[in-house]
Amino acid sequence: MNEEEILGQIEYFMVHNYQNQERMFAYVRKIKKLEKSDANLKFFDSFSSLQFVEVIGIDRNVRFFEVPFKRKKIFYIIDKYANW
Repeated sequence: MNEEEILGQIEYFMVHNYQNQERMFAYVRKIKKLEKSDANLKFFDSFSSLQFVEVIGIDRNVRFFEVPFKRKKIFYIIDKYANW
């Protein structure tokens, strides 16, 4: 199992019991490509399709700030704990 940090919108969580093992999964729409602006702010412009991912831990909660830009939307990431 590979561990990775995921940023995205969580639709819901579920707990699955199988052979006396309990695991948590999230149905999530991950961001596609994380970029940094000239002002060193993290942003992205699209989400992937919904998928299940196993939850090992939840580190923090971030918010997305939507900004219209040239006929599309850009989402800036608001994370008060980020190390810039």
